[in-house]
Amino acid sequence: MITGNAASQLQSIDPAIARAYLNQPGTLLLGSSPPGWSSTSTEHFASEAAFAWAVAAGGLPSGLQAAVYDNEGWSLTPTAEQQDPQYYEQQFSALAHSQGLTTVMAPAPDLVSGLSCGSGTYAQRYLRCNLAGMAAGYGDVVEIQAQSLETNAGSYSSLVSNAASQAGAAHPGVVVLAGLSTGPNGATITGSEMLAAAQATAATVAGWWLNIPGTSVSCPACRSPQPMIADQFLRALDAHGV
Repeated sequence: MITGNAASQLQSIDPAIARAYLNQPGTLLLGSSPPGWSSTSTEHFASEAAFAWAVAAGGLPSGLQAAVYDNEGWSLTPTAEQQDPQYYEQQFSALAHSQGLTTVMAPAPDLVSGLSCGSGTYAQRYLRCNLAGMAAGYGDVVEIQAQSLETNAGSYSSLVSNAASQAGAAHPGVVVLAGLSTGPNGATITGSEMLAAAQATAATVAGWWLNIPGTSVSCPACRSPQPMIADQFLRALDAHGV
């Protein structure tokens, strides 16, 4: 899974590797795709209310195939949705399915700030509150936002594998993705670190949400986009046969 903007950045610097990994139906492409690509048309929503409004207003793009519910502890997700993720995931998925769309649930670990998940790290509380399992109960795909841990392959793999187990228990056969980023929350990342995280989880997930963030409302701490790091990562995947 990748945004159209990120795919276009990769296409501009390395057309061959971009097409090899991203120009295929198995890639969920958020927003506009490069011309002629065969990836799955997908839209991203940080709010169930925004998705419901788009459906009611007839604002979904023609040919849309999938919708992502990216509920996080940020200003883009209303407080009510943060405090009751299970209810709004159910609502989002039911509405998406009524439109013939594949649903991708991507609850962020920082949602635990508004929930009763005990003490500990975000990762520990994310697992204790079974956020991936709750989301998988309604989604066709669940994405585990573990990218903040990707510089430590062991910690990253632990969160992803445990969350994937919870998702599979709630919905046998659910497709599981994990997050990877060229700069989670502004951190400096290398293609090698991303590769290590991917190799540690390749047997657990069906793929990754490859983020190339830049400074924005959704990531005020992020630096300028780093597509070259994403390219290094994809080339490393290719070289290692992943």
